[in-house]
Amino acid sequence: MIFAAKHGINKGMVINLFGNNHFEYRMELKMKLVRQIIIIMIFVFLGEFLNKVVNIPIPGNILGMVLLLVALLSRVVKLADIEIFGQFLLTHLAIFFIPASVGILAVIGVLKGTWYILLIISIVSTFVVMLTTAYVALFLRRWVK
Repeated sequence: MIFAAKHGINKGMVINLFGNNHFEYRMELKMKLVRQIIIIMIFVFLGEFLNKVVNIPIPGNILGMVLLLVALLSRVVKLADIEIFGQFLLTHLAIFFIPASVGILAVIGVLKGTWYILLIISIVSTFVVMLTTAYVALFLRRWVK
């Protein structure tokens, strides 16, 4: 019930999940997911298009996500329009690191002589990100008050 209410699905459809309304509820949820996937993919394709046309040295998928962020901040796209699929992507985020890991394994011969430099860079950049996040959180906390 809470899930249905939160995502704007008619409460009457979830009264009896095993009755006649179950099919309608599932179809409405599926259509909502398809719409959310399409919205996110439009921004990804738009970012890829801009990358190819304008020849910006930023990957197209990153440009697409920046465009999505701008659309969310300007309320062209509402969070509810992409929330369910966005949560799915965040839940399964670890899967998206598999191709990068396989890519690193493919060039392991090149990295053998420089692995310690990459390790130091990874450790330092992790601490820089942690400190930056802490200061941004501190700034936002003070700004909200």
